[in-house]
Amino acid sequence: MREDQFHVHVVREKDRKNLSMRYIDAEAQKSGKDQLLPLTPDFATFLLGTLPDQRTGHVFNPQGRQGGRAGRDEICRTITTIGRAANVKVSTKIVKDGKTGKPIEKVKFASAHDFRRSFGQRWALKVMPPVLMQLMRHASITTTLDFYVGRNAQTTAEVVWEAFGKGQPDAQRAQKGTVSGTIGQNEGVEF
Repeated sequence: MREDQFHVHVVREKDRKNLSMRYIDAEAQKSGKDQLLPLTPDFATFLLGTLPDQRTGHVFNPQGRQGGRAGRDEICRTITTIGRAANVKVSTKIVKDGKTGKPIEKVKFASAHDFRRSFGQRWALKVMPPVLMQLMRHASITTTLDFYVGRNAQTTAEVVWEAFGKGQPDAQRAQKGTVSGTIGQNEGVEF
C-alpha cells in the first residue's frame, strides 16, 4: 500500500442523529475491503472543530525530514524516539545478554501501536466486546477478547465496586463486613 492510496472519508449521517462515520477504502485495509465505521464522539467533536471550508486534505500533516509529508514508517520511528527520550516504558523483562550470559533488563518504550492499545483499553470499559471489535477493526471477536477484555484486574475491580456502590443505600455502603469461607478456615477479609 502506498501512502497516497490511504483514504479515510468522514461521512455525516444527518438522518441518523447526526452521527459521524468514517469510510475507509479497501486499499487502506489489511482485509482489502471497503468499510464504514463509526467515529468515537470525542474524535468526531475534534474533527468538527475545523471550519467547514478548511475540511480538506490530511487531518494531521507531519513534515518529514526530507521535506514533504512524513510517511508512516518515519512517523512510527519518531514516536518511538519520543517514547524512549521521555522514558515511557511499556514493558520490561529480564533476558540473558548474548555475549556475557548475564541477566539484563530489556525495555520496550512507547510506540505508535501503544496509542492503538490505549484506545482499545479505554473503550473496553465503555462498550460491549462486539462494539469494541468494530472500533478496533478486528476481523475476529477472539482478538478483541484476548487483548482487551479482562486484562486489568485492578480496573475491573474498581468498576465492579463502583457499580455495586451505586445500587446500595448510603447507610449500607458505609457498613463494614467480612467475607469468609472461601479464603481460609477461619480467616476473613475486611472490606
